[in-house]
Amino acid sequence: MAVLTPDSNEFQIKLEFLTSPVFEMMASLRKCYLMQGRLEWEDINLQNFYTENQGLLKRYYGGFEMGAQLAELVIGLSQPHSIQDFIHWVQQMDRPRFLYYLLGRYLEVEEIETIFENSPEPSNEIKQRIEKKGGFVHQEQLAFAENWPVWHQELVDLWSAYYEEYFFKIARHVASFWEQANDKLARDLNTKGLNEVLRRLLKGKTIPEQFPENKQTEVVRFFPSYFVSPKFILIWGWGELNLVYDLTAYVDQPLPAPSPFEINDTPATLDEISFFGKALSEPMRIRILSLIARKEGIKAQEMAEKLDLNPATISRHLNILKSCKLITETKQKSHNIYFINHSEFRRWAKQLEGEQFLKAFD
Repeated sequence: MAVLTPDSNEFQIKLEFLTSPVFEMMASLRKCYLMQGRLEWEDINLQNFYTENQGLLKRYYGGFEMGAQLAELVIGLSQPHSIQDFIHWVQQMDRPRFLYYLLGRYLEVEEIETIFENSPEPSNEIKQRIEKKGGFVHQEQLAFAENWPVWHQELVDLWSAYYEEYFFKIARHVASFWEQANDKLARDLNTKGLNEVLRRLLKGKTIPEQFPENKQTEVVRFFPSYFVSPKFILIWGWGELNLVYDLTAYVDQPLPAPSPFEINDTPATLDEISFFGKALSEPMRIRILSLIARKEGIKAQEMAEKLDLNPATISRHLNILKSCKLITETKQKSHNIYFINHSEFRRWAKQLEGEQFLKAFD
């Protein structure tokens, strides 16, 4: 860990520059799912791993909320851990402690434990208590609680297999970029100041409303990531801000980008159809698609302003639309711009037409 208080940091907030192989492993697992295993570097090919674990990857990394909370579990650690130590730590967790992180830390460990001991319908009570506090819980998170300990063990086994067979090799390719990015970020902070650098790392978006007042913030921690999706993650609480940022903004020669999706005519599976339907089941995502269709090349910030959404919400919706390939994202200067993936819409139009679709799943 590197600690720096830049001269330009007028609020004297402690800044820490850390690396987290565990977070990077989590982020690469989500990328593996989104790219259907099409991630390759020299002797690393994740296609077999994706094929063998597609169901588990979808369960734990197919939805943004589940993946984000697993990431928060990593960032919430009080000190750096090796991947092996982290997996062992999670393996030893009981249900209340694990759910404390997975449910977004809205409920205390003791409160969760009491609910499972006394409530006839623990999932409903958890949901009601979180919503009463202004939070939101997804069905995938509640399903994990209901299917404990089987899902817990499956998740630990998935992490162990991925690390032992693949990620320790992937880390060789990305580890040097973590330190390079942090070093350049530290120098940038000294010359440009905290607020300007934060705006850059947030890809031109304004600092979210939940960012605390400077006098309340005691420490800001920066974690570089090659695989982070979306392009940054903010975790805030207890006078600290943890920012996982896209390291490609701070390296001279970033790693080659993974291969893009290839559109094909392979018949859609039931899971793919279900995921497609889920992506279009939210009216706000239909409005986002309509905005992009009317103004291709639109920026996320412009969409957020037109739809009166905060940056985190628009990023979550865009991430879902990207994961089912309905839109594409391209970098233009300091911004990401978005386009309709017309080929994918044509593919679905063909997939869903008439009797051929209705007779496909007897």
